[in-house]
Amino acid sequence: MLIEPFKPNAMSEAIRLHLRTADALHGKGDLYCSDAPVRIGQTPECDFRLIPHPDFADGCYAVIVPDGDRWCIIRQEPGADIALNGVRLGMAAPLREGDRLDFDRTQLRVSFAGFTADGAGPLYVKGHRHSPVLWGGLIALLLLVLGILGYLFEQSRSLDWLYRSETKSIYAVRADSLIVLRDGVPIAALPVTPARIGTGFVADGGYFVTARHCLEFWLCDEAELRADTASIRSEAVRWAIRAELDSSLALRTRVAILDRKGREVARLSSDAFAMDKSRDHLYECGTATEAYLWRSILSRYSRWDAELGDVAVARWPDSREGLILGNFPEEAASQFALFGYPEVESGTPRLVPFATELTYVSLPGWLLVRDEVTAGYSGGPAFVRIGGRKSVIGIVSRSSDGRTLIVPVDEIKKLMQSLR
Repeated sequence: MLIEPFKPNAMSEAIRLHLRTADALHGKGDLYCSDAPVRIGQTPECDFRLIPHPDFADGCYAVIVPDGDRWCIIRQEPGADIALNGVRLGMAAPLREGDRLDFDRTQLRVSFAGFTADGAGPLYVKGHRHSPVLWGGLIALLLLVLGILGYLFEQSRSLDWLYRSETKSIYAVRADSLIVLRDGVPIAALPVTPARIGTGFVADGGYFVTARHCLEFWLCDEAELRADTASIRSEAVRWAIRAELDSSLALRTRVAILDRKGREVARLSSDAFAMDKSRDHLYECGTATEAYLWRSILSRYSRWDAELGDVAVARWPDSREGLILGNFPEEAASQFALFGYPEVESGTPRLVPFATELTYVSLPGWLLVRDEVTAGYSGGPAFVRIGGRKSVIGIVSRSSDGRTLIVPVDEIKKLMQSLR
């Protein structure tokens, strides 16, 4: 006897099929609605995709088709694990309201009137779709990844990122007290108010480098360089004037070395540093009845070379993080940057990079930058970057007339030689 294949009749009324699933692939409560045949399986052409199973080959396992005023399910794969209301599906069977279809690990509920809003999730017509929560999570993850990539890109362009390993060796220098000695015996001690903040760094070989005026801060106090001693309010400056007139007096500044978190890592005295005082200027000030002497490294007559002596070098016990000292660059650097502590937030100095253009001047051996930096950068390293090589070519001395003086690295190396 010849068995005719199952041929569903055309649907006499437009009854929509609703399938609800609660598996990990589709999401709890998702609906699939259709008024056309529905192919169920694991292949891309299937309308309703099932969770892949390693023990079964990809394929279309069944198709649900309209048959007059009802729907029927037809098996497509003889070996597929398909059950209707707990009974293994034969060749074909009609579907009724509330029937349960089991495809291995995917369970479907059949309805023709739709599901109530409290039991159903989002409605979709073709293929399968993840729940909005899952899609929202994926979008949030994508935005997070893009945000991280954007942050890393911006950081890669910043000076602090480019010099992140070198900045471990750059410290704040805070002058906070002054000791006065007569014939080597302390006779007075006074606080420096307000405390003066500068910058210093550890150089390769075990040296600590800073600007000399960060230690002897009165050397650059132009406001006090005047003839009327009565107008000098700083007690430290008045002692400096007395020391010039009395050879038995000596001044010693105490400085704290602070890291980027404001922690004190060392305390040094100005007499521990080597300094070059051969370029100092000694001015005769005052009146016929009240004369005094003022020592300064500033030039009142635009002689910038006088400030080449604005360097101080001391021994440093730990040289593992020392910066590389370069040479006077003969080629244009791809980048020039200064680092210093120009800002103090809640008592903690903050290291700030500063990018600018360098003006090379061959005579008399000093360097200028075209921008003026604020107080606090004094003593900080001036970096050049040529390709992947980074090195220090000098330290910041001071700013004037919209320019900043950089004491070249050769002056630092001379003082290092004197300490060996």
